[in-house]
Amino acid sequence: MRAIGKLLESSIRTKLSLTFFVVIFLSSIPITYTSLGFLERIIYNRTKEEVLTYLKSKGEEVKRSLKEGDTKLMEGLSRFLLSSRMVEGISFERGVRVFYREGRLSRPITVKFEGGQVRFSIDLGKIRGDLRGVFLKVLITSGALSLIGILIGLLISYRINSRLKRIIEEAERVSREGLRALKRVEFLERDEINELAQIVYRSYSSLKTYIENIRFAQSFYESLLENIGDVVLALGKDGRIYYSNPKVKELGYSQNSLIGRRFLVLLKERRREVWSRFLKEKDFLVEAKVRRRDGSFIFGLLNFTYSEEFRILTITDITNLKAMEEKIRKMEILSLLGEMTANLSHELKNAIAPLKLLSSLKEWSEEDVAVIRRSVNRIDEIINEFFA
Repeated sequence: MRAIGKLLESSIRTKLSLTFFVVIFLSSIPITYTSLGFLERIIYNRTKEEVLTYLKSKGEEVKRSLKEGDTKLMEGLSRFLLSSRMVEGISFERGVRVFYREGRLSRPITVKFEGGQVRFSIDLGKIRGDLRGVFLKVLITSGALSLIGILIGLLISYRINSRLKRIIEEAERVSREGLRALKRVEFLERDEINELAQIVYRSYSSLKTYIENIRFAQSFYESLLENIGDVVLALGKDGRIYYSNPKVKELGYSQNSLIGRRFLVLLKERRREVWSRFLKEKDFLVEAKVRRRDGSFIFGLLNFTYSEEFRILTITDITNLKAMEEKIRKMEILSLLGEMTANLSHELKNAIAPLKLLSSLKEWSEEDVAVIRRSVNRIDEIINEFFA
C-alpha cells in the first residue's frame, strides 16, 4: 500500500514512463511466446504432413513388409524417416505384434495400412532446440523495441509534464503578481493540453474582467455612499447594522461603532411601530426622531428599501424642514391675527363713529341715548366675538 501511495504521489512523467514500460513489457513477452508456439505448430504439422506423404508414397512397400514381416524393408523405411532429425521413433505393427520398432514414441501418430499399421512420433525437443536461436533473436528484438518504446514514452511523458508544469507556473505567477501579469501560454502541439492552456487563459481573462467590473462598481458605490447627503445603513433581516456610510459621523457615531447593533438604537420614539412595519412591510417611509450620540435628536425621514439579502435604510435629516414648517405655521397664524385685527379695527371704528358725533353735543335726546346704547352693545358683541 505504501508503494501504491508513493506511485500516486509521483509526477505525471513517472506515471507515464512506468505505464509505457509495463504495457510494452507485458505485451512483448506474450507476443514472443505466442509467435514461437505458432512456429512450433507450423513445423510440427509440416513434418507430420511430410511423413504421411512419404508413407503413402511407399504404401505398397509398407503393405508388403507388414504382410510378409520383412524387417529389413521396415528398417530401410525407418532409417530414411529417422534421418530427417524431426522423427524420434517409428513402429511397424499388426495387431498387438510389433515387427520392428526404433526410437521413442512419445506422442505417436497412427497410420493405418492393409495388414497392419505404422506409428511414429515427432521430436518436439529437436523442434524447440532449432527454434531456440529464433527465440533469442525475437527476444532481443522485442527487448530493443521495448527499450525504444520506453525511450519514446520518456520523451512523450517529459514533454507532457513540461507543458503541464508551464501552465502551473503561469497560474502561480498570476497568483503572485495579480491578473494584470496574465500572459497567453501556447504550444506547438494542438492537442488537449494546449486546449487546457487556452481554457485557463480565457478563464483568467474572464475573471480579470469580472474583478475589474467589481472594483469599478465598488469604487463607484463607495464614492456615492461617502458623498451622499444622507445617512445610509445596510441592515440584515434581523435589523442589525452591517454597514454605515461616513455621514453617520454627523450623528456623533463612528462608522464601526454601530456595526452589529440594531437600528432601533437610533430611534428616540416610535420604536414598536417602526419595528412592526420592518417585519411586515418591504418598502416604507416613516418620520421619527433620530437620536444623536450626545442625547440630542434630529427629525429624520426613514426610507426602508427591501432586498432578498438585506435592507437599506436611508435617514434624511428634515430638522430644517420641520423648523421651516413651524415658521410657516407661525407666519400663517400671525397673518390670520393681522387679518382679524384689521376686521376688528374696522368694526370698532364703525361702532365708535356715532359716539364721536354725539360727544360734540351738550344735551342728548332719548333717541341719542338709544344710539349710544346700540353702539356700546355693538362694541361689546365685537369684543365677545373676537375672544370667543
